[in-house]
Amino acid sequence: MMKVKITNITAMMQKTLKNMIANKAIVFMTILYPILALIFRMILPPEKYVEPLNSFYVMNITMIPILVMSSIIAEEKEKGILKYLIISGISSNEYLIGTTFCVLVGILFSSMMYSIFLLPTKIYNMFTYLFISLLGTIPSTLLGCIIGIKTKSQVEVGAKAAPIAMAIGMLPMFKGENVFADNIIKNIYSSVIFDYMGNNTKNNYFSSIIVVVVNIIILAFLFSVVYKKSKLDENR
Repeated sequence: MMKVKITNITAMMQKTLKNMIANKAIVFMTILYPILALIFRMILPPEKYVEPLNSFYVMNITMIPILVMSSIIAEEKEKGILKYLIISGISSNEYLIGTTFCVLVGILFSSMMYSIFLLPTKIYNMFTYLFISLLGTIPSTLLGCIIGIKTKSQVEVGAKAAPIAMAIGMLPMFKGENVFADNIIKNIYSSVIFDYMGNNTKNNYFSSIIVVVVNIIILAFLFSVVYKKSKLDENR
């Protein structure tokens, strides 16, 4: 079984955080939806801004991690940094943990902006929103990893990640249009987040969490398979 070294994970966190802060596009994507939500709250009356704010919240924690994570990996892959890290002794698990942690922190920061300043909720619910944000961000980050590994360049990753991110973020909005589609959409993690924001999970909260956890397990397995097939990790 592959060992995980804390020193390697810490090094990956420091490198990723530094690169994220220096990348203006990533910084912009991280704060995009909170800014849009703030604008909508300023121009719309209270009875009308709740729904768009909820939609922006769901898009922020489902779409942005996909775009950010795939962009980070595609850039490092294109520049040869990823292969260099692997040769230097960074395992796939260490790379995944260190990189995704920084993305999670960035998205949780923007979610905190929502829960404190934008969403019409009491402060004590902030931790609940952050928990939901974490549940939505983890599978999106894993999906972003898969897309990043499968693409050859930053140009290509944009063409692939954007439609996938839009589909994941916007599919829940079409719930109720078709019975067959509903059976698929309800098992996608973004649908659970969307239902929570609409207070539609009160009676099946536990089963909703299970749906997200299953999504995470499946995506983590797929990432492991894709990573190994890409021959980026060395046999140890």
